[in-house]
Amino acid sequence: MGADKDSKKDLMYQAQRWVRMFYLFIIPAVAIPALMWVLPWRPDGETWLSWFQRSGAIMIVLALAAEFPVLNLFQALNPSGYVSLDFTHVEERYCRYPRRMSIAVFAVGSLGTLISAYGDLLFEFGLYWVWVR
Repeated sequence: MGADKDSKKDLMYQAQRWVRMFYLFIIPAVAIPALMWVLPWRPDGETWLSWFQRSGAIMIVLALAAEFPVLNLFQALNPSGYVSLDFTHVEERYCRYPRRMSIAVFAVGSLGTLISAYGDLLFEFGLYWVWVR
């Protein structure tokens, strides 16, 4: 009976660990471009829009790194072989997480790609006037 409780705790801890690691990557992926947009510091010779554009590459790398915990959580929730009844509690709690996390990774990666490719063209799209006014 004690071994079952330990395995249940191990499964729950493993799922929580992958979710925490996902947030460890995805929050900075969103925060870094936002900070580069508003912080006044930038290297000499760089416009603030070209500096913001560079943050898109960081966003993409962090989004790709956030996919690693998503895959590991999916594997933890879909083990091969025999699974004990204690597993259902963990599965019920975290079964929707991998899909939602993958959608978030796709959205952040896509936004990072757009920022990296077109971040310096915000003047032409009128977003500069929305930001300044």
